[in-house]
Amino acid sequence: MAANDNESQVLNWKTGATNAGELVLHQIIGLIKQAVPVEFLIAQDRLSFQSRKTPPRRGIGSVRGQFLDDSVLAIQFELLNAPGQVRVLPRLFFRQLSQLGEKIRFIPPPQDPGAGRISLWVELRAQASPMSMARSSVFLSELKNLESLAEALQDELPEVETDSDLIERYKSMADVLEPVLPWEETDPVTAAETAAWCRETCDFLHGSLSVAMAVACPADEAYFLARLAHFCRPSGESIGRVILPALNTKALVEMAGKAPGIVAVTAPTLSF
Repeated sequence: MAANDNESQVLNWKTGATNAGELVLHQIIGLIKQAVPVEFLIAQDRLSFQSRKTPPRRGIGSVRGQFLDDSVLAIQFELLNAPGQVRVLPRLFFRQLSQLGEKIRFIPPPQDPGAGRISLWVELRAQASPMSMARSSVFLSELKNLESLAEALQDELPEVETDSDLIERYKSMADVLEPVLPWEETDPVTAAETAAWCRETCDFLHGSLSVAMAVACPADEAYFLARLAHFCRPSGESIGRVILPALNTKALVEMAGKAPGIVAVTAPTLSF
């Protein structure tokens, strides 16, 4: 106990804290700033704090903290803030989340992520008492793990390309493939009728499965490919259509290995 008292006296002298609760806030904020380079605002009642708004950064985006009672301080971290239409492949997402420590739990976003955006928050609870050197070290290690996890999750986010970006990506294979430009259906009835099929088909394609699509005419083929491309885009995937008059299966396999996206080919084009 004597060691804790000494550390508290030193911290009290450095921060100017006037009571135990304020002392804990200053200590927690000081440790957070060692892992997350943001500035903080402390509420007038000294019972809560939050990070100042800053430009988007790689890593933890926002931090909030508040006393739940005299013995517990809840600290909340925004690990992810992204456009609502972005999709991450589940296996990549859960691979990163498996790194969370046992003391971390998911919580609903405590603040508005912004128009058209989504966010992922977690909470870490700590004893509302001044930390010893050992507790501080463990807490700081947990914070650094969260910062690394936030960076890793953000690295998994696909970049949502424009049509111009898509055309540029396929330029190196322009003699054999053309990108299918995504189409967002404007008619709400038609959009609802095709959405379920598009999502399910995209799931098959993301699982590296081949999909056969039967259509009545070339116009239907172009329409459904464009709709599929629209649903694949948020996950960073694209569709390239073979423009060669004929292609054998060996060449198709080789092309699929080099293509920047999913390869679509009509049945009459294939030769066995």
